Amino acid sequence: MSTTEKRCKICRRTLVKLSNSQYAPCPVCGTVSLFYRKLKVPVLKRIEQITNVVDDLQRNPSQTLSRLPRFSQISIKQQTQTPLVQKRKKAVLCGVTYKGHSKKLEASVHNVRSMQQLLVNKLGFLNDSILVLTEEESDRSRIPKKRNIQEALRWLVEGCKSGDSLIFYYSGHACKVPDEDGDEIDGYDEALCPLDYRVAGVILDDEINATIVAPLPHGVTLHSVIDTCFSGTVLDLPFLCQINQSVSITFYLMN
Repeated sequence: MSTTEKRCKICRRTLVKLSNSQYAPCPVCGTVSLFYRKLKVPVLKRIEQITNVVDDLQRNPSQTLSRLPRFSQISIKQQTQTPLVQKRKKAVLCGVTYKGHSKKLEASVHNVRSMQQLLVNKLGFLNDSILVLTEEESDRSRIPKKRNIQEALRWLVEGCKSGDSLIFYYSGHACKVPDEDGDEIDGYDEALCPLDYRVAGVILDDEINATIVAPLPHGVTLHSVIDTCFSGTVLDLPFLCQINQSVSITFYLMN
């Protein structure tokens, strides 16, 4: 174990400091000496100033106090805390049952309610930050028609910043339509079928990507759960993940 020697400032006795301690008490006068060698120079100067003041107070208290600056004359630089960045959580939950349709779905609304409970009770989402679209909503802007879904997706990514967590959940029908811009390997675009798809049309994967994927700033997390047929590439992502029975994962470059 290495040691360092130093003389006591009061009685000048040689002190020995062990390597695991910064202090050494004098066995004669009891003065505690501080070994500075591993401290930075500005810190050493400040420690020396304080030590000198303490020594002077012991020798001549009244004279030392008379020359000390008043607290009102000491400039104290206040440290300003960096405000915490509030990370936001937002979700769009869309469930379409297609009431009166020959291919009506029974569980879509139930799935949306279950997802909402999961987000609020387990994942810390606020109800005010969750936009729900089902045919049971009293607000007509929450009916899962094409225009309402499009506006909900724009709301989801509006003003998002690094650290935000976004979720898009969809339970309903989807389909494939011929690709018209040549960006699909199989020649088909995937598309979501809103409640009024027969009149207003479907929502293509190209549009979904352009609305909630392409605009995302770095650091924003988007989770998308698409409970429908033809959902594998409905966000039109550049990679496809395929998991086989042996639980090996393969990524395919789509574009």
